[in-house]
Parts: sequence; structure tokens; C-alpha cells
Amino acid sequence: MNITRGRKKSAKKIVIYGPSGIGKSTLAAQFPDPLFIDTEDSTVELDVARFDKPSSWEMLLQQVQYVQTNPDCCKTLVIDTADWAEKLEIEHLCSKMNWTGLEDAGYGKGYQFSAEEFGRLLDKLSELIEKGINVVITAHAQLRKIELPDEMGEYDHWEMKTSKKVAPLIKEWSDALLFCNYKTIVVNVDGKGAQKGKNKAQGGRRVMYTSHHPCWDAKNRYGLPEECEMSYEILRPIVESGQKVAVVNMPNTEPEPVVHKPVEHAMPKHEHVGKPATEEKPKETIQEAPKPVVKQEEMPEQQIPLTVPKALRDLMVENHVGVWDIQNIVYLKGYYPADTPIEDYDPDFVAGVLVGAWPQVFAAIQEVRAKEEIPDKKHLIKEGDIVSIDVGACIGGYHGDSAYTVGVGEIAPETKQLLEVTQECLNRGIAAALKGNRLGDIGSAVQTYAESYGYGVVREYVGHGVGRKMHEDPEVPNYGHPGRGVRLMPGMTIAIEPMINLKGEGVYTLDNDWTVVTESGSPCAHFEHTIAITDNGPVILTKL
Repeated sequence: MNITRGRKKSAKKIVIYGPSGIGKSTLAAQFPDPLFIDTEDSTVELDVARFDKPSSWEMLLQQVQYVQTNPDCCKTLVIDTADWAEKLEIEHLCSKMNWTGLEDAGYGKGYQFSAEEFGRLLDKLSELIEKGINVVITAHAQLRKIELPDEMGEYDHWEMKTSKKVAPLIKEWSDALLFCNYKTIVVNVDGKGAQKGKNKAQGGRRVMYTSHHPCWDAKNRYGLPEECEMSYEILRPIVESGQKVAVVNMPNTEPEPVVHKPVEHAMPKHEHVGKPATEEKPKETIQEAPKPVVKQEEMPEQQIPLTVPKALRDLMVENHVGVWDIQNIVYLKGYYPADTPIEDYDPDFVAGVLVGAWPQVFAAIQEVRAKEEIPDKKHLIKEGDIVSIDVGACIGGYHGDSAYTVGVGEIAPETKQLLEVTQECLNRGIAAALKGNRLGDIGSAVQTYAESYGYGVVREYVGHGVGRKMHEDPEVPNYGHPGRGVRLMPGMTIAIEPMINLKGEGVYTLDNDWTVVTESGSPCAHFEHTIAITDNGPVILTKL
């Protein structure tokens, strides 16, 4: 058995996106021995090697395949650009399925199919990495602008100009996601200060952002500064020698200016891509996430941790806003994952967005409350329905998580059986949570019992570790093979939560990015307990 230490030199997966004309293609052309798949004729003025412009998705895939079978033809393959490549992919899919557009698939399924097809390309590109060929993907950026009241300025949010299903795939695939833009320098020219005096723009310079910010998505694994010059020289040591370098932040060579920040912050309206023209109301919903922690009408001050910045905390107390309200709206707007503690938010984000634009934040929270309140005018609970109640609590900094599904009055016999079987699935999963067993033993116990009744086990939503955060490692699937997965050790606390469909295992999310429904339209049941692994067997921590 071989054990190696130290960093492994490998080819790089880099994504560069920014507004049109910023120089994405020019930057990509500086990578070692580049070969372009130019989907939009953006390299006609560059002295680079390029394939013929692909006229179809299959042609593009064939060009990638050529590089795989002829790895000596280049050291870097450049896909220029992802958004134009996606257009070819969508045309291919619509032609294959005889659709006029992705909406023809209904309920957003077309966009899921499109993402899966685009994933084929990313898989092929990953195979090139294994052969030592760098891959660079460029993409255009699109801007969402929100005007703020009074003198608070405006908020700019940049994102890749691809569909909402494809963008996350590209982000996850990349080693480095680099956002490029112009930075404008503003100086005060009358000596009266930037706020009250006369200011003048002195032009701008191209910069590259390498870390996540509320105004853009970015990441890197190489220790790059958050902001640096848009130059290949910054990346050269990483690409050509495999070093992890700490590059000093770009010096400011301009006169001592008052630098106008790229944006002021506010909560943007949530936009959706590809909403179906017509949308049939689903029969049953599985869950609505994320989970509320406390009833919002009453928000005692002591329920908001002291670790929340005071300015925000005071606003929350005054307006009866809970921690979950903040985490939920921040998640829905795409800033942070739902279970990110508020104290882990960027201080500038808290001050500029959550506090600085509080009226907009609070209005967005109220809008979500009104839309998702149950029962409401649109979703009155009636005889025969089943309702899943999923509750989280935090005591002394530690979380607990539990869920039950209950019937409303008389329910259909087949639905009643579904509830009974799902609850027994939970019981059997807990019984398998023994010291020395593995997560696969839990999943297998749940899956085997559910499938013995012909039911489907939902794969997209799984159990999880519980502790200082509501959702921690490890994931606890409701399916699997005995003897596989993480070993269970005393002291571990996990949530086991089988979600079982009456028919089929498929689910999908509606365009509100909130409501999850079964593909079959059949009911789904959900039961959950938080348990502790001990020397003497599992202990249910959320038992009523």
C-alpha cells in the first residue's frame, strides 16, 4: 500500500467569468499551449490555435474527444464560452426530445435534463485533467441591479450567464472560479470630503476577485488574495509549477483616493430562469426548507445568540425576527448556505446588507412569511391530507432535529399504511445505529423495509450529523449497503430522517426554489429523530 506526502502537481480546472470585453479570452490565451473551442468567434483577433467553430453540441463533444485521444495537441484546452456552449447543448436536447423549448418538459424538468447533459461535458473535461491537460472555461457575467431608497446607493450582483442548474455544476467542478471586472477609482477634488464634496472618477483598472463576496461568486484553492491584478502572471506559479502561492495584494499605485466600493448592499429580488409557462399544482409536497426554529410572533431577546452583531441583533429583537428568518432569506437570495451561523457572515455583508438595507431585508422576510404560511388562502389543510411537521431547536448552543407526519381526519388506507411503514423505517434505522456499525447499515435497514412494500426512498434528502450546527457531517442516507460508510462511534449525534414516497423515488423543486414535490404526484411521509451513539446502543434525544 503506497502512502505519499506533499502536494501533487496536476493540471488545473479554472473558470474565468466577467462582463463582455473585459479580456477573458486574452487571459485564457496566456495559459500554456492553449487550444480553443471558440463557440462565438471571440478569438478572431488572437494568435491562437483553435478548432472550427462548433455548429452543434455533438461537434463540440467530438472536439473534446479529439484532445483526449491526442493529448499532445495542446497543454491547455479552452472552452470559450460556457454560456454559448450551453445554447448548443439546449438546441441538441430540444431536437432530440422534439421540444420547442425546455419548458415543454414541464415543472422545470427540462432544465434538469439540460444540466445532466452539460454534466457530460464536464465529465469529459475532467478526463483531460487526468491526462495532464489544463482546462479553462470562460463565461459571460450578467448583472442584477437593485436600486436602494434615499442615499444608500445601489447593489450589483454578478453571476455567470448560464442557467440556474448549470452554473452550480461549473462552480463545483472548478478548482478556481475567478470573477473579473473593472474597478473605478474616485477621488475628492475640492477638499470637502467624499461624502459632501465634489468627486471625480479617474478611470478604472481590471481586477480579478478570487473569493466569495455577496456581490459575486468566486473561489480558489491556491492562497490567492481576494483581489489581484487581472494577469496570468498571478496564476503562472500555480499552473506551471503546481505551487500554492501566497501573492501579496495588489498595490494601489493611484493617488491617495477615496475608493468607491464596487457596490453598496441590498437584498436583491430573487430571479428565476426558465419558469414553465403553465404550472399544474402538485398533489403533495414533501417538505419546505429550510426549517423554522421558533414561532415568529414571539421573539424574546434571549433567543437570539449574543454572538450575533449587536446592530443586527437589536433590529431582530425590535421586529420579532428570528435567527431562522435571517438564515432563510440569506439562503433564498443566494448568499450563504441555509445553516451558516450569522456570526460566520462577512462583517461587511452584515453591516452593508442586513443592517444597512434593513427595510428591504425585513420586507423580504415578511413576503416569505406571507407566501409560505400554513394554512393560508391557497393551501388550506383539509380532511384526508397529511402534514409533515419538521422542527429544530437549539439549547445551550447545541441543536436537535425531529419530524413527524400526521393525517388530517380520516385518510386513505394506502396513505395510512405509508405513514406506518415510514415510521417503522425510522425505528429500524435507529435500531441499526449501533457502536461499530456503519452508516450503510442504517440506510440499508430503511431502504430494505420501505422497498418491501413497493415504496420509493427519496435520494435527494438525507439525514445528517447534528451538533453546533443543525446540519453537520456526516450525511446519513436512507439507502445503502451494509458494512459500508462511516463507522459509528460513541459520542456521535446524528439525525435519521427517512422520506418515503408512495410511488417512485423521484422528486423535484418548483421554481420558487422552496417547495419540493414528488414526480409521481403521490404522497410522501417523513419521520425524524436525533439520536446519540453510545456504548449501550442508540439513545433517542428528541423522543416525546
